[in-house]
Amino acid sequence: MIIEGLWNQIIYSKFNNKVRINKNSIEKEIINYYNSKDKKYEYNLSEIVIDIEKDISSKKKEISEYIEQFGFKVAANKYSKSDTSKFGGKIGWIKYSTLTKKIKNKISTIKVGDITDPIQTSNGYLFLKLNNKREITEKFDLENELKQQIKYEKNRQLNQFSLIYYKKLKKIQMFMRINKIIIILGEPQSIFSEILFKYFNSKEFSKNKKKIILIGSMSLLQKQMKKLKFNLNLKLINNINDAKNNEINILNINYNNQKNFSKISSNSKKYISNCFEVGLGLIKNNKKTVLINGPVSKKHFLKKNTLA
Repeated sequence: MIIEGLWNQIIYSKFNNKVRINKNSIEKEIINYYNSKDKKYEYNLSEIVIDIEKDISSKKKEISEYIEQFGFKVAANKYSKSDTSKFGGKIGWIKYSTLTKKIKNKISTIKVGDITDPIQTSNGYLFLKLNNKREITEKFDLENELKQQIKYEKNRQLNQFSLIYYKKLKKIQMFMRINKIIIILGEPQSIFSEILFKYFNSKEFSKNKKKIILIGSMSLLQKQMKKLKFNLNLKLINNINDAKNNEINILNINYNNQKNFSKISSNSKKYISNCFEVGLGLIKNNKKTVLINGPVSKKHFLKKNTLA
């Protein structure tokens, strides 16, 4: 609880000035809601919040099967990245008027005990379970209602900032643990080598504490350096463990190149495939290692019959 409280203080101090509340819009929505003749409800909800997925249909199926086998609470604890996961995803009672239009539309189509289809948010996807609902007949107090909804909207935005910031810190933490960076040079006729030369010639490279290993043709790089008038030392290594800090380590992949920076063609396809094969093999067998690949031609390389 102490750590959670400190985290909330950090988020508030860091992002409070970025919260944007449209008071007039909220007030108008409240008045329209209470002036309508529709019955007024509040909902008891639970949630599962996940990151953005490339294949949300597959993820939905996986989560749905898990819920069917173990129940929503256990699934929330396993899959949800929200703080509510500690309580089985339970949000509690929420007034209909405080929900976004997208959530209102989804909630209004399900029965008590049902779960919505994944609802896309700015950070990912949201599954909501309708635990219960009840009609409310409370007196309309615009000032009090406005205060509550502004507070709810502010907390909602701060929670989004919290999730984004947490993901950012996790990426930084993961990168800090990395001690080797493998770079696949990619298309030999691209300007990627020039970008790398400029980096290796900069102060940033001298400050870098991670070992950088290039995978590609050493003779090609030497020709390109000469053409671009860079004077850098390449260190040929036979094993990734031979790499040293602040040196341009290279695992050589043979490539017969006649011209520098000529027209891109399919001639380099096998060379690029060999580079990827070596790089992916190293990633599998070496922890604390990250792989970056240089540009490749969509037309000539990214086809079904290639490694990529």
